[in-house]
Amino acid sequence: MFPRSIRKLYRYEAKKYTWMLVDDCEAIFMRIKKITVKKLFGMFCHEIPLNMDDHITIIHGPNGIGKTILLKMLNALFRSSYKEFRNIPFSELSVDFDDGSTFHLNLFIIF
Repeated sequence: MFPRSIRKLYRYEAKKYTWMLVDDCEAIFMRIKKITVKKLFGMFCHEIPLNMDDHITIIHGPNGIGKTILLKMLNALFRSSYKEFRNIPFSELSVDFDDGSTFHLNLFIIF
């Protein structure tokens, strides 16, 4: 587990930042800039740029388009609970950060 000070800081800043540990004690903060999911439910491709200036982004749309699933995917990603992705039909999830780095998760079906 992480040091208590980092856990408290993460909980406090969870809405604006994510963190990455370096050398087991130093935390680097990065803000999410854009979230992209391709072929969600086999038909939807969403690209969601986050509002970096106002620190708030509203995700809205009709029922069944994937709003809740997208939030569940992000939650699973940042909790490192990758087994939850097995139940979600999608081909690719990308998260772009403000430091220029990008996280890609591709779904491969192996028979």
